[in-house]
Amino acid sequence: QDPRLKFHSEFFKKLKDEKEKKETIRAKIKKFVKEVIKEESVMEGKNFLIENENLLSTIEENFEVPREILVAILRVETNFGKNKGNYYVFNALSSRAYGQYQKIYKSRTNWKNELEVFIKICKENNIGIFDYKGSRAGCFGIVQFLPSSYVNFAVDQDGNGRIDLFNIEDGLSSAANYLRKNGWQGKNFDKKNKLILYRYNKAWWYVDLLIRYAELIKN
Repeated sequence: QDPRLKFHSEFFKKLKDEKEKKETIRAKIKKFVKEVIKEESVMEGKNFLIENENLLSTIEENFEVPREILVAILRVETNFGKNKGNYYVFNALSSRAYGQYQKIYKSRTNWKNELEVFIKICKENNIGIFDYKGSRAGCFGIVQFLPSSYVNFAVDQDGNGRIDLFNIEDGLSSAANYLRKNGWQGKNFDKKNKLILYRYNKAWWYVDLLIRYAELIKN
């Protein structure tokens, strides 16, 4: 009955021309990378490091993850919280779960499980299922967590008794906890740490962009 309920059939539409699809994706990635590493974007990252020195120092000390890579994740995922996504998380997850169930959509992610976890999160935190908007993949918050990542890695950094991934303290600490619990060590971007970043978002261009931005904003 809720007018906000929607099935996103467009998630499962396929371009007839596979070559066209790949070229379209490459063009979008190229444009996005260019936006992230431009001078204004880099300066915003540098300023964020200065303005949030105390918080980032605390997180770095608690989780032993370099602040620059956390700021890079924040920039690449949501542009410092400005672009958190326009899809209702419930709709994105339920659409993917249904598509997977009907075998019109293949994925390594168990979307039915993600949907169930999201509903559980909403119930436990007294959140309406349409209160959160996020990406078309059903990720939410300033660092874009799937519901399963919320359960496994989210942190109540500000100590208010509630984990809020739209909050800068909880969001960045949760990202740091994710990296740490997946085995992050040291401040170098060695092969092992690159693989951990790849787990965050399974695309090597994404990993390369995070590292490049982190290095550009480093003082």
